[in-house]
Amino acid sequence: MNIALYESHIVWEDKEKNIELFTENARHLTDYSDLDLICLPEMSFTGFSMNAKKTCDVDGETIDKMISIARDLNVNISFGWVEKGEDTFYNHYSIVDKEGVLLDYIKIHPFSFGGESAVFSGGEALSICSICGFNIGVQICYDLRFPETFRILSKKSDLIIVPANWPSKRVLHWDILLKSRAIEDQVFIAGINCIGNMDAQDYPGHSCVIKPEGDAVIGKIIDFDSGTKTHVFNIDNNVESCREKFPVRADIREELYRKLRRE
Repeated sequence: MNIALYESHIVWEDKEKNIELFTENARHLTDYSDLDLICLPEMSFTGFSMNAKKTCDVDGETIDKMISIARDLNVNISFGWVEKGEDTFYNHYSIVDKEGVLLDYIKIHPFSFGGESAVFSGGEALSICSICGFNIGVQICYDLRFPETFRILSKKSDLIIVPANWPSKRVLHWDILLKSRAIEDQVFIAGINCIGNMDAQDYPGHSCVIKPEGDAVIGKIIDFDSGTKTHVFNIDNNVESCREKFPVRADIREELYRKLRRE
């Protein structure tokens, strides 16, 4: 599978401008390379804003636009957006193809330290779709600090996408945790972060694909005038053989873990 991590320099809270930039850049990307999946960061077209009344979708317009782009360019697209609920908001990440929505996930762990939990409610379900022989799941940004959901998701996933708006001051944690989740769950991890300065926060990028063995996949970088860059990788699904060669998962003791939690 050819996967592109679109490391965008997001224009703060300007959905229309960011979608316009992505539309233009996506056309260049698909001209440059035969891509199967383009992945964008968390809250892809607004930045990590708590002004959800401004950034939320009114009538599913972001999903409709991404399906239209996917159809025009014959590529799968994964992206973040904000839903307005009855009395709350939800931080979504979806994957679409030319026909419609393949996967939709709501962030399970809102980032309370950053005020997200005061505005957004956490999701309560995991979701998986299949693209080019990969079973794909999603966890969003702060979810990366909670290995429990990765372990559950990895039972049926070969690749877990982790879109984020992860700041420079904690980038060491980002780098280490992405590798840790890949190694402990023997799964591909694709971490896609934004880049540049937004709302007095600096974002470093550091987007990557980590193999189940823990080493990084070597890719190509494409730069755009907007400051955005894209990392392009070709990956083959070796998850099953990796798990067979080093069967760590056979020693997981789930019943014991549940007993210990009750004590």
